[in-house]
Amino acid sequence: MKKYKILFAMLLMVSVLSALCYNWKISLPNHRFETFTRTLFENDVASNTLTLHYTLANPAAYGIKDYEVTLGSYSDYDLKASCAAIENYADITASFSEMNLNEKNRLTCDILSDHLARRLDNLDYYLYTEIFSPASGIQSQLPIMFAEYEFRCQRDIDDYLTLLSQIDTYFKDAADFESLRAENGLIMANFSLDTVIEQCRSFTKNKSSHYLESTFNTRLDEAGFLTPEEIRTYKTKNLTILQNHVFPAYEYLADYFESLRSQAPSTMALCNYPDGKKYYEGLVRQETGSSKSVEEIKKRLQQEFSIDFHAYAELISNDPSMETSSLDLIFENSPVLMLDDLKEKAKKDFPDIPATDVTVKYVDKALQDFMSPAFYMTPPIDISDTNVIYINPASSYSTLNLYTTLAHEGYPGHLYQTNYFHATDPDPLRSLLYFGGYTEGWALYTEMYSYRLAEENSALTELHRLNHSIQLCLFSLMDIAIHYDGLHEADIISNLARYGITDKNSARQIYRYISEEPANYLKYYVGYLEFLELKEKAQQQAGNNFDLKDFHTFLLETGPAPFDIIENRLRFP
Repeated sequence: MKKYKILFAMLLMVSVLSALCYNWKISLPNHRFETFTRTLFENDVASNTLTLHYTLANPAAYGIKDYEVTLGSYSDYDLKASCAAIENYADITASFSEMNLNEKNRLTCDILSDHLARRLDNLDYYLYTEIFSPASGIQSQLPIMFAEYEFRCQRDIDDYLTLLSQIDTYFKDAADFESLRAENGLIMANFSLDTVIEQCRSFTKNKSSHYLESTFNTRLDEAGFLTPEEIRTYKTKNLTILQNHVFPAYEYLADYFESLRSQAPSTMALCNYPDGKKYYEGLVRQETGSSKSVEEIKKRLQQEFSIDFHAYAELISNDPSMETSSLDLIFENSPVLMLDDLKEKAKKDFPDIPATDVTVKYVDKALQDFMSPAFYMTPPIDISDTNVIYINPASSYSTLNLYTTLAHEGYPGHLYQTNYFHATDPDPLRSLLYFGGYTEGWALYTEMYSYRLAEENSALTELHRLNHSIQLCLFSLMDIAIHYDGLHEADIISNLARYGITDKNSARQIYRYISEEPANYLKYYVGYLEFLELKEKAQQQAGNNFDLKDFHTFLLETGPAPFDIIENRLRFP
């Protein structure tokens, strides 16, 4: 018996040593990879102080203490250096792809590798990026980011004022980049120039009662950690910076774009640029996260449009009165009641998330003309339990529209997905890897799902859902028609009229928005369709054992990623 005990002890020791060796082999590449991603995260998040502030509430906890307060740079030198860095990161990431990483790191490595590959596809076309687009350009987005900049400590206020004082040099830097684009024949269309000029002129109209003064003062008064004297000093400093740096920056920008007016073309379809189709193909891959070609996406959109259009027509045929009927929901336009209802009803098909607080706020009157109808403020990754959904009172909502919009922004949309993913303790780097097809596709997928929650088994809610889907699908097809096929404004107006959008002014605005924001509608709608296809594949794998909650759990635990990476991990035996 003793020799068996000795033999057992020896075998146990061998197995323990083997396990230690195996764990050492595993842990070494994992440690190296995690060190790499942590360094990448720290360097990237600290390179722009706005990004740092909106990503981390406590940078010091991540080892980020002494950082340069900067808005970043659009100099040609810095952009080329950024391109070189992407190539370098791609090479380093590729070196980890053959290593024995654990499941979590393997997923992060695959996602990072794909993200960098998509960026590399369009590196030669960095001049094609329009940084002054009317809807999403820096001149329209920076004021919003400053107005929503939370003061958690005194350093936040100091950083804010330093950033604000840099706007003039930042805009001149960006204007030099725009001049380089113009020299290469890449200037924006005349109608977009007119809009940007009007935005800049409008920004400086009310200098004596500007919202960047009033919102700053409100945040100071509510901070709770300043003396009355400090508050007075900061208010004076902010006003001085607005007068000496911010207002002159917007006046300079308006004058600068006026000087480009004579060079502006009448259209800005990407296919008109040198290699424009190739650039658009890469942009679509990057924005949607789909591996489908543009032609494949077009075919899929046409298929979905036909299905939804015929379903819509059949409902109207069965009951023509539905076209003019309105829904009478019980919520009386109360966002809080709607969010509570959505949160409760979604439990049937979506997994639980840790307790989260959500506050509904209304957009400040001074900002209403510049803000979306509703939006979710993504919290920093280290305080994700504080969530705010903003509603813009300037937007008129039907009760159903508000309900489904809150599903998109709240439960089970952006707020829910963000908090669920944070609870899985992902690599911090993943918070910087934006996959719009997943993020916006998920929000639209849950928005479409929410129609059945508003009023179960209602043909009228289904009619509204189909109408919304048809419209987004149509705009997505128009995106391809403009930027890939080269259709002009008159063509788009004519096509939209065939599907009920007969007001030429409205059709013209749709054309111009899509011209200015290529692939934006695709990001939402193609992402949504990719989730539907993943669901269909999961149903095929699981057969009668398919469980919708399990499917949603899989998607949420995987987190934002390209769709082929998600599909490769799809297992529902």
